[in-house]
Amino acid sequence: MKAPIKSWKTNAAGLGMILTALGAICTGISKDEYDVVLAAIPAILGGIGLLNARDNDKTSEEVGAQQKAVARAYEGTGEEK
Repeated sequence: MKAPIKSWKTNAAGLGMILTALGAICTGISKDEYDVVLAAIPAILGGIGLLNARDNDKTSEEVGAQQKAVARAYEGTGEEK
């Protein structure tokens, strides 16, 4: 049985980063420290980036990135792959 998430390590790191940033935002709002809220925004963006990244031990073919790129290259050209 294959896991639906192929890059679980980077996804876990990204989710942890987002949850930590959301916790900092909630704490900052409750203490009226809005500089903490502004500092957490890049952490959320970094977490989103990690959710879209692949693990270093996975090849592009294993996660399907190569097939998607080839399909996009031929999309709309009328040519066969």
